[in-house]
Amino acid sequence: MDDLTSKINDLLSPQTDDLPEEFIYILDITKGNPGSMSVCNQLVRAERTDLFLNIKKFSTEGHELWLVYKDVCGQDLTKSIRLLELIRDGKVLAEEVLEAGEERNRKEIEWLLDLVTTPEEREQEKERERERENAARREKIREDIQRAKEILMLSELEKEQERKTVEESKDVEENKQAENKNVEEKGLEGEEANKKGEKESEKGEVEGEEGENEKGEVESEKEEKEDRELIGPDTFAIDPHHD
Repeated sequence: MDDLTSKINDLLSPQTDDLPEEFIYILDITKGNPGSMSVCNQLVRAERTDLFLNIKKFSTEGHELWLVYKDVCGQDLTKSIRLLELIRDGKVLAEEVLEAGEERNRKEIEWLLDLVTTPEEREQEKERERERENAARREKIREDIQRAKEILMLSELEKEQERKTVEESKDVEENKQAENKNVEEKGLEGEEANKKGEKESEKGEVEGEEGENEKGEVESEKEEKEDRELIGPDTFAIDPHHD
C-alpha cells in the first residue's frame, strides 16, 4: 500500500484532524477515484503538484486524470505530465483529450502522443517496435521450424507404418504359401499312402488267391492219394481181355 492510499484510508477514518491539506485536496479533485489518486501520488513524488489546480478544472467526475494517464498516455508518467502541461497552457483542450480517451480514438491518441514525444523518444520507440517485430518474426520462424519437424516426423512415422504394413503383408503371404505347400505335401503323401495301400491290398489278394489255389491242389492230391490207398492200386486197372 502506497503512502497516498494510506493517507486516504486515514482520511476515511474518524481521526482526520491532523491530515495534511494536500491530501484533502487530492481527494477533492479525484472524487475518491483509486486510479486518479494513484496518479496524483506519482505527481507528488515527481514534485509536480503545480498541475493539481489545472487538473481540478477538468476533473469533474474524478476518473478523468486516470483516463489521461492510462488510455491516452499508456501509463507513461512523463508523457502524462507533458500532456497536462499542454492542457494547462491552453495548447490542447482538455475536452479533446478526454474525448479521445473515452472513445479510444486511435488516430486522435496518436496525434496527442506525437505532441508529447521527443525525437529521441520516437527513435527509441521505433527501435523497440523493430525489436518487437524481430522477436515476432523469430517466434514465427521457430514455430514454422517446429511445425516442419512435426510434419517430417509424421511423414517418417507414416513411412515406417507403411513399411511395417508391407512386411506384415509379406509375412502373411509367406505363411499362407507355406501352409498351402504343407497342405499340398500332405496331400501328395496321402495319395502315395493310398496308392501304396492299394498295391499292398492287391498284392494281398493275389497272394491270397494263389495260396488258396495251392492249398486246394494240395488237398486234392492228398484226397486222391487217400482214395488210392483205400481202394487199392489195381482197382482202377483195365483188363486187356475184357470185352
